[in-house]
Amino acid sequence: LLPVLAGQDQIWVHNAFTVYLNPFLTVALRGVLGVLNSKRWVAFCHDLSAASRYVDVPDAAANFPSMPHGVRYVVLSAVRRQELAALSGISDNEIVVIPPPIDAPAWLEIGDEARQIAAATRLPERDLTILVPSKLLPHKRVELAMEAVAALKGRGVDTLLLVTGASSPHEPEVSQRIAHEIRALGRHLGVEEHICLMTNTLDRAPARETVRDLMSLCDLVYLPSAEEGYGIPIGEAIALRVPVLCSDIPAFRETGEGYATYVDVDDTMTVAEAMRSIACAPDVVRRHDVMRSMTRFREALLRLVREP
Repeated sequence: LLPVLAGQDQIWVHNAFTVYLNPFLTVALRGVLGVLNSKRWVAFCHDLSAASRYVDVPDAAANFPSMPHGVRYVVLSAVRRQELAALSGISDNEIVVIPPPIDAPAWLEIGDEARQIAAATRLPERDLTILVPSKLLPHKRVELAMEAVAALKGRGVDTLLLVTGASSPHEPEVSQRIAHEIRALGRHLGVEEHICLMTNTLDRAPARETVRDLMSLCDLVYLPSAEEGYGIPIGEAIALRVPVLCSDIPAFRETGEGYATYVDVDDTMTVAEAMRSIACAPDVVRRHDVMRSMTRFREALLRLVREP
């Protein structure tokens, strides 16, 4: 190991100081550390043989070796930090906790098109993400969603409104007019950075799979329609367990009774408060933590690399 490690600025060891699957490596690394003690050593102690009842090492906890000094110790949870500190005598403040991340887009198998939109809109960083899955037609009343976003902005909530915005094949000129009105209203309300009309971002209507992917990433599906014959997006949201906030119309009652939350969509402040309540719900807050875990993991590793 000496000739391999001698030319390195930092030496990062994963588990080998505290896991006894390869005791020869553990002993060798301790010897190398004694020789290369001027290097910066970082020890990831994700697992502790001495803390497990399932490791066949007699008196492992009682005979836990003293941990080398001058090493930056890293664990993956507060529980592990307590265990390592108790076994080794290292103080808590010498042990860094860096939780492992969840690669949410990979876990959810998010497609390239949805990833493109999520990156362009900074979706994972927002306080609240809302999807309006609807064509651009007057009865969909997308403008009401924009007014709610403006109200939330006034309350300090960084909201992202995603509008699928497909054009009606029967009234394309109407859809084109509404797209223009949406852009103008965004400028008027000062929420241009909070609104994404997907047809603008993609230069086409999003694929069905993209809508599903974004629905699974968003915190809320909002449907302020004045009239509908059924309400398929409510059923799609139910299948993905995404909260639904919608207008109180008969079709939506029939489709989402017992699941959707019905509001007076013409009362902007009531809608904004309902949206804010969803953003502050404990399960949504915890979900955001998980969705941002990869970013926090990268930042934590960079801080660790740059430590003196």
